[in-house]
Amino acid sequence: TTVIDLLQRDSINMFPENWSMISDYIAQHWDDFDGFVVAHGTDTLAYTASAVAMMLGRINKPVVFTGAQTEMNTLHGDARSNLLRACFVAAHPDAPWEVQICFGDLVLRAVRAEKKDDQLFEGFHSPTFPPLARVSERLLVNKRLRLKGDAPDKPNYRSQLATRIMMIPFVPGMRTEYFFDILQQSINGNTPPIEGIVISTPGGNIPTIEPYNYRPLIQNAVANRIPVIITSPMPIDPTATALFRDEIVPTQYGAIRTGYLTSPAMLAKVTWVIGQTLQEETADPDLLSHRMERVKDKMAINYVGEEGDSY
Repeated sequence: TTVIDLLQRDSINMFPENWSMISDYIAQHWDDFDGFVVAHGTDTLAYTASAVAMMLGRINKPVVFTGAQTEMNTLHGDARSNLLRACFVAAHPDAPWEVQICFGDLVLRAVRAEKKDDQLFEGFHSPTFPPLARVSERLLVNKRLRLKGDAPDKPNYRSQLATRIMMIPFVPGMRTEYFFDILQQSINGNTPPIEGIVISTPGGNIPTIEPYNYRPLIQNAVANRIPVIITSPMPIDPTATALFRDEIVPTQYGAIRTGYLTSPAMLAKVTWVIGQTLQEETADPDLLSHRMERVKDKMAINYVGEEGDSY
């Protein structure tokens, strides 16, 4: 067992460059270990784990994230037990070959997990996907949930992330003029360029009545090759467009609708997909004119089980 102290900081201060630091270390030392355990604060644990999963891609050994609701010196707490269980999972011959979160007795797919509580020891859950395994005296693995296909001997590591994503959570009564001004400043070159916009709305709808209309914002962004992603904290019903015409408005103006992703997985996927797209354009500027289609196509791919069923 080797212990590496990459950095010490509260997890609220973990940013994309730190996600890349963790992924870089794992990728560079892939052949040195049979598995990896990452101890991480709980506030942004799911974000980091989801981003690492996207950057590493399909893998052939376990990468296990864990954290705790208490400090290590709390005798009745969960810090020691969670760390021991994570190590048990990472060293187990039947452990899932993917990035996962071990918390309490649950082993969850990283890109399907999110924090649900800040005090109880059952701090994480996977709202749309069963646990990959449970820790008891033995490791109880649900082998039906394994990702399909074979993983490469080494990760197909792609670490480029977009770092200037504007997040817009829908709130009734919020005027879009504030976001429009920020966007225009970026387009005019007065501020660093916005690389993508994520709008989170209930069911994928957007307001269409002034002064709350999102359409001009979407149009202006798309016209300037800034991808706009429409996401929802609940599943977007693809059949609803026949009943609710506002449902199709975002895509009519060039926005990209996602499936049902947890917030951590959505942010990780968007930053990774746009980062890869921008990196490809640096190597081949002719791709710039096809940015929107390429981002849309990449967002539709299920890379590491982040949406849908894998079995």
